[in-house]
Amino acid sequence: MKKKRKVLFFALFFFFLIIAIEFVFLHNSRGFFWIVLEGQIECTPKLQNKKISLEGSKDSYSVIVKGDFSRPIANVDARYISFALDISQVVGGKWWNPKADKAEQGSGTHTSPIFDFSCHELDILVKELAPAYLRIGGSEADKVYYDLQEKTTTPIPSGYHSALTKKQWDSLHSFIKRNSLGLIFTLNAGPGNRNSDGTWLPDNSEALLKYSVQCSYIIDVLEFGNELNVFWYVHGRKHQVSVEQYAKDILAVKSLAKKHYPNVRLAVQGSAFWPVLGEPLSFFYGFTRESIKQCGPNLDLFLWHYYPQQSRRGPMATRRACPGRLLSSYNLDEAAYWALEIGNMVNQYAPGKEIWLGETGNAQFGGEPGLSDVYLASLWWMDQSGLLAKSGNKVVIRQTLSGMDYGMIEEGTWMPRPDYWCSLLWKRLMGNTVYHAHSSSSQCRVYVHDHPKQKQARSFLCINLDHQRNAIASFPEFLSCEYEIFALNSKDIFGKEILLNGQKLDKNCLESLKKPQGKKKCSFWNTRNRTSSSFFCVYSL
Repeated sequence: MKKKRKVLFFALFFFFLIIAIEFVFLHNSRGFFWIVLEGQIECTPKLQNKKISLEGSKDSYSVIVKGDFSRPIANVDARYISFALDISQVVGGKWWNPKADKAEQGSGTHTSPIFDFSCHELDILVKELAPAYLRIGGSEADKVYYDLQEKTTTPIPSGYHSALTKKQWDSLHSFIKRNSLGLIFTLNAGPGNRNSDGTWLPDNSEALLKYSVQCSYIIDVLEFGNELNVFWYVHGRKHQVSVEQYAKDILAVKSLAKKHYPNVRLAVQGSAFWPVLGEPLSFFYGFTRESIKQCGPNLDLFLWHYYPQQSRRGPMATRRACPGRLLSSYNLDEAAYWALEIGNMVNQYAPGKEIWLGETGNAQFGGEPGLSDVYLASLWWMDQSGLLAKSGNKVVIRQTLSGMDYGMIEEGTWMPRPDYWCSLLWKRLMGNTVYHAHSSSSQCRVYVHDHPKQKQARSFLCINLDHQRNAIASFPEFLSCEYEIFALNSKDIFGKEILLNGQKLDKNCLESLKKPQGKKKCSFWNTRNRTSSSFFCVYSL
């Protein structure tokens, strides 16, 4: 009898322990504890056939695509697909180790080489992505001292980890001007810029803004702080800023910003949203809802950050990066889930204000080597871009333009990766007006926009997530329409090459892609999309 009672006691103890863990650690999450555990193990399918995207499959499944292609459901900014550089790259701060051979704390353990803004090869590639915003932010943004003296200050003042010099700031703005970019800059909201009672000190930020005005530099958006909801992790618990303090700080930042840049747009810090969890430890450190509620009237934009998985560099993860896990329709839909949550908060407390995804990449903590930098990741990138446009986000900022495994361009060699080419084609083929489209299969994702140049034309993006079957897509409403198709696949889904209608894309293709020409077809019926492939198609009404 006593033995049975002990068994019952321990069973109840572990039951309530799991309930407590769920309540505390998965507060406001999208899933249960077992989903987090599942995200730590090796996933299936393993995607062993590297040539499947080019060769296709003997098997196929049918997909019917329908929608309302006359009434818009959303509009995005002309700079919808934009990109970022981490300020660590600008100043030579802490950054991720390219070797990715061990877990790293904070924002990395490696010292970043200072980014080369003078490279002509880079200019050529970036010009093709304009119009776009360049965001300068990241965790190091809240550790940087703005050193604008002719001779740099040595040592860096206490409370800061790195320094932004006059030369670096000038070089950045020269790059922005040459390439017709808009600038989003993250002002330091970290411990170094605060006094003993936690109040934000504006002096160093004002020095930067004054100098920028003197030089006639343009700043389009000022973001105050980076991911304050995880300050407890990046800076330590004692430096966690309360929402009440942040709301007071915003008033000071707004006054300062409007004094020097009357037309600048002010953005709330982008809270970090993790896969499954949303805001990490939101039971203790939830920041987003209250910051929108308290700061809403004083802000122009609301930013949030999201990565669908975490790389091997991360000391902790809710979904470890894995090829088979990356293209799960359930996992892909999570971006829209959090976008809806944030959209509801903004509609409740700050109706009419824009929402931007202020930072995103294939995998958190620098990207996953051999996954974030290859063709397969481009399917994720195009899907998330389509999904968030449909969800009402006005701008999506890709981490990074260049740098680490999630960069669109390989730093140093300046070789475009598949995500670069997909971003370029998006800008050429997908306009700012978004329409509703529905696919009969969750494995075949479809998005529809107007065409950026052709009046009375619609552009479709169709992505086949299935690794084992071709998708045979039917568009019943457009059976007799002539259309152009731009099919994307690769000889190796884990390779860095991407083919457009059978032709390898490289720098020699940039000129022809200014006005891309697809393959013309006469019937919009039974269009084949090979396994792990995508296509754009454009038709005229």
